[in-house]
Amino acid sequence: MRALPVAICGVLVGWGVGFWAAPQVLAGLARSSLARVNYRKREVVAGLGLLLVLGLLVWAAPLAVAARVDPLRAARAGLLGPSGLAVVVAGLAFLLLGLADDLIEDEGGNRGFRGHLRALASGRLTGGGIKLLGGALAGLLVASLATPGDRPAWVVLLGGLVVASAANTANLLDLRPGRCAKVFLPLWVLGCLVDPGGGAWSAGLAGAALAALPFDLREEGMLGDAGANALGAVVGTLLLAGPMWLLWAAAIVLLALQLASERVSFTRVIESNRVLRAADRLGRRGA
Repeated sequence: MRALPVAICGVLVGWGVGFWAAPQVLAGLARSSLARVNYRKREVVAGLGLLLVLGLLVWAAPLAVAARVDPLRAARAGLLGPSGLAVVVAGLAFLLLGLADDLIEDEGGNRGFRGHLRALASGRLTGGGIKLLGGALAGLLVASLATPGDRPAWVVLLGGLVVASAANTANLLDLRPGRCAKVFLPLWVLGCLVDPGGGAWSAGLAGAALAALPFDLREEGMLGDAGANALGAVVGTLLLAGPMWLLWAAAIVLLALQLASERVSFTRVIESNRVLRAADRLGRRGA
């Protein structure tokens, strides 16, 4: 558990970077193709996700140097496990894939797994198709890095499914201000208990996501696919260090949520439940 104090420091650093950079990033992207019209017909910038990569790198790079300078202390703190590199790769890879989906405007209104698969079957590569294919491959790469060596090879496939599914589920929640962060930041905290070392390496990203939350709630910006995918993928990666029952449970729950999203509106479900509705609207502008 010695990695947990390191994770707390990383959250503070990531929060500071995100809080400082958020207004400047949003102002710089105001006239870009990342401008969106949200559910209340307000124009917001889907650029808060870029804060997450800043927070991740500003924290992980010095941590990597420190671990190289003093590997014994890093080992005692639990920072030399395979999940350290895995969470960094997950954050960067899925943020890049999500950004591609944010920037590419799909013609024909392709949505959901079926829509993007139909487009791929007809020979068209959509932004969502890039994220679908790239996410599957990135999930396998991350799982191969993070899966303990004493587990059978097929666990890498299960782990890849968990990572990619967590990223996509987070994206499905980014339909109302603050919803994605409200769900996945607490899950990141739980993931730190499962994998303290991975939590320490990804703490900068979590801190930046925390700094972005007030801007998201005030509808000054949104995480976009880039931020939501990165946050979800990191949480999924932290779960790979857990016991097999946790991995199976995560895979089943995440798959069920994604399949349900094809037919059921998460927003409608949340709005129909008093407790979920109150939590969802907490801190939101005009709630």
